[in-house]
Amino acid sequence: MRIEARLFSAALILLTIAFTPAFAQQPNEKMLHRRAVEAAIWGMPAVSMRSAINATRRDIGGDSNDVVYFSKPMVSRHGFLTANNQVPYVISTINTKDGPMVVDVPPASEKTKYFGSFIDAWQLPIADVGPTGDDEGKGAKYLFLPPGYNDHVPDGYRVYRPATFSPPSIERQGRQPGGIR
Repeated sequence: MRIEARLFSAALILLTIAFTPAFAQQPNEKMLHRRAVEAAIWGMPAVSMRSAINATRRDIGGDSNDVVYFSKPMVSRHGFLTANNQVPYVISTINTKDGPMVVDVPPASEKTKYFGSFIDAWQLPIADVGPTGDDEGKGAKYLFLPPGYNDHVPDGYRVYRPATFSPPSIERQGRQPGGIR
């Protein structure tokens, strides 16, 4: 059994027992079912991110700080539970354990644009990119600082301080009419 499935199963069992005090005295099938569904929904973002990272490493030898461009929309074998199946993705996991990391997002053009987010493991946004994001489609240099970083921060960057050392980045390519195929 894969590690994601084991972790997800353990989370379901622990959450069910931990948040159901009446369980020990009188099993309640509906309550048990409800807690299992809540735990599955609660854990889906983290399991999805971990699965996508593991699939990148397993299938193409990718690692932290690599940028992975999908030329076609994702399918289930990619392991990303929450991806939409209409557009190709660009994903990466930034690692700031050795220090700050800069990600240079290109500006939108007549042929293509990127839109998406740098997110945490729970898929909560840290920074949005693209025409509706922080850079308004003009492109920008995003500087991610490790937790506890107190050194000088240079000018000219959009600065973010994620709570973890490894925030993922998920972008989608928006193809313009007559643009890149």
